[in-house]
Amino acid sequence: MECGVACFKPRALQCCANMAAFVAFYCPPALLTSALIMYIASQITTLEKYFGFSSAQSGFLLSCNDIGFLLSTLIVSFFARKVHIPRALSISTILYGVAGFVCTLAYFALPRHKLIELDNQPITMEANDTMSTTYRPNTKSFSQMCSDIPNTNKSMSECSTGTDHKVGAPTQYTTSALVIVAIGMVLQGVGKAPRQPYIVTYIDDNVDKQKTSWFLGVITGIGIFGPALGFGLGAIFNNVFITLEDVSIGIYDVRWFGAWWLGFLFFGVLAVISAFPLCCFPRRLRQKSEREAKAKESGKHKLPVKEFLSSVLRIISNPIYMCQLIATCIVLFLIGGFISFTPKYLETQFSIPPWKANVLMGSMSVLSASIGSIVGGGLVSYLKMSPYACIRFIFIMNIVTTVFPVTMLFLGCPTPDIIGFNVEKINNNSSSSSCSFGCNCDMTDYFPVCGSDGNNYFSPCHAGCTKTDIMTFRDCRCIDGMNGTATSGLCPTECNMLWPYMIMSFIGSFLMTLCILPGMIFQIRSVSDKDKAMAVAVSSFLSTLLGWMPGPVVTGKIVDSCCKMWGSSCYGKGACTLYDNYDFRFLRHIVEIAAKVVVITLYFVTMMLAKRKTDWSTGDRVYDKDITNEEGDELMNIKTDRKDAIENGHLEKK
Repeated sequence: MECGVACFKPRALQCCANMAAFVAFYCPPALLTSALIMYIASQITTLEKYFGFSSAQSGFLLSCNDIGFLLSTLIVSFFARKVHIPRALSISTILYGVAGFVCTLAYFALPRHKLIELDNQPITMEANDTMSTTYRPNTKSFSQMCSDIPNTNKSMSECSTGTDHKVGAPTQYTTSALVIVAIGMVLQGVGKAPRQPYIVTYIDDNVDKQKTSWFLGVITGIGIFGPALGFGLGAIFNNVFITLEDVSIGIYDVRWFGAWWLGFLFFGVLAVISAFPLCCFPRRLRQKSEREAKAKESGKHKLPVKEFLSSVLRIISNPIYMCQLIATCIVLFLIGGFISFTPKYLETQFSIPPWKANVLMGSMSVLSASIGSIVGGGLVSYLKMSPYACIRFIFIMNIVTTVFPVTMLFLGCPTPDIIGFNVEKINNNSSSSSCSFGCNCDMTDYFPVCGSDGNNYFSPCHAGCTKTDIMTFRDCRCIDGMNGTATSGLCPTECNMLWPYMIMSFIGSFLMTLCILPGMIFQIRSVSDKDKAMAVAVSSFLSTLLGWMPGPVVTGKIVDSCCKMWGSSCYGKGACTLYDNYDFRFLRHIVEIAAKVVVITLYFVTMMLAKRKTDWSTGDRVYDKDITNEEGDELMNIKTDRKDAIENGHLEKK
C-alpha cells in the first residue's frame, strides 16, 4: 500500500497513497482521453470535405471507437480484481496517445490536391509532398468563372492537369484515409475499455460506500470537461490552415481546411505524458475487509470461465438491472449520434463557421453536462440517496426534459435561397431566361458566393462574374446590372434562432446529466458485491453495442437523407455540400421525442420493480411488508453505515 515502482518507493511519495491523490492524478488522463474522443466530432465537417466522406462514413469512424471497446471490454473487466488497476489504467492511457498518432498518418501518408488561390500568388499542395510549394497559375484555370468554354472541357482539363480548386485529399484515397483513421479509432476503443470498470472497482474497494459517489462524481465531472476541451481546441485548429502556413483565403471559403491533424497529435502527446504518474499508485489503498477476503477465498476454487459465465448469467437475469440498462442504451444511442453531428447541425442550421460551432458546443452544451454530473454526484452523496430514490429521480428528470426537444423542433432557420440552385434570377438587361445564360456554369461544383445585392449564388459563374481580384469577384452581370461584385461564402443570415436554441440545449443537457451518477449508483447497488465489476462491464458492453456504436452510423444515415446536393470530383462522388434545414431539424428532434417516450416507459417499469426489491448490494434485507418505501430507504442507509463502520474497525460486530 505504498506509492512507487518496484523497489523505488521514496518516503516523499507516500503522502499520495490515498484516494484523493489518486483521483487528482487520474483526472488529467480522464480529461485528455475524453477530449480525444470528442475531438474527431469537432472535425467531422472538415474530414468530410477533405477526404470526401459521407456522413454515414463519418458515423462509421466514430463507431470504430466502440468496436475496439466491444472487442476488449468483457475480457478486461473480468480481470478487474486480478490486475494492478493503476498500472492497467496507465497502459490504457498510453494506448490512447498512440491512437492519436495513428490518426495523424491519414494526413502525412496520403497525397493531397493542389490549392489554387485567386490572387495569382498561391500556396499549393502538390501530391506526394509533405510541404507545400509555390507557383503562379493563370486565373483562367479557375473553372467557376463565367466563360464561353463548355464546363465539360474545363473539368476534363482540370482533372488531367490536377489544377482544380480543391485542396483536400483526392477522392481515390478516400478508402485509404477511412482505413487509417478507423484503425486509430479502434485503438482508442481498446484503450478506453478498462476505464469505467477499473475506476469504479478501485474506488468502491478503497473508500467508504457513502464516498464512492463523490469520487466518481469528481472524475466523471472532470472527464466531461474533456469534450469541452476537445471542441474548444477544435475551434482553434479550425482557424489554422491545414499546412500551418498563411494563405489569403478566409475561413468562409470552400477551399479552407482547418489543421484537423494537429489536434490528434496534441492530445496524443499529452495523454502519453499524463499516464506515467498512475503507475506509481499501489494496488490497494487500504486493507481488505473480512467480507472481501471471504469472497476472494471462496472464488479461488472456481474455474475462471465458469465463474465468468455464472456472473454474466446472474447479471442478465436481474430484471431491475436489465430494464434500467435498456433505457440507458436508448439514451446513449441518441447522445452518441447527436453529439457527433451537433457541430455540423449548428453549422448547417444557423450558417455559422466550424470554429464557432465548436466553441458553442464546448462552452455551452458540454459545460452544462460537466456541471450537471458534478452536481448530480453531490446530490447523491449529500442526500444519501437510496437506489430507489436514484431511479425515481431519473424518472422525473426524463419527464421534465421531454419539453426541450419539443421546443427545439421550432427553433431553426430556413434553407438559404441560392440563385442558380433553388432560385432563378432574370436579368432585365438580357433577353435570356437566366442572367447567367451562356456562361457554361458547372452544376456539379458548389462554390457559393455572396453578391453585393445581398443574394447567394451557386458559384461566381452563376452570378455572371468574369473577373477576380484576390477574393472579390467582379463584373458580375447578374448583380446590380453589369457592375456587381461577390465574395466567397454565403451571405450572413438574418435568422436569430441560434441563441434561443443554445439556451434550451444548455438547460436540457444540465438536467439530463444530473442523472449520470444516480444511474451509476443504482446500477452497482442492484447487483451483488461479487458481480459489481462484471455488472459495470456488461453495462458498458451493451451500452456500446446497442447505444454508442449504432448511434453515429444511424444518425449519419439520417443526416445524409437530408442532403440536397452532393459534391463531385474527378474521382467520383464527394461529401454533401448543401442540406435541407427543415428536414435536418425535423428528423433530428422527432427521433429524440419518440425515443424519450420509450425511455420514460422503461424507467417507470424499473421504478416499480425497484419499489418491491428487498435487498441491495449490501446483502441486507431492507424492504419488509410492514414498512413504507421511505422508511426502507432510511433503514438501508442506517444498515449500510453500520456495516461500513464494522468493516473499518470502528464498531464491533455483535
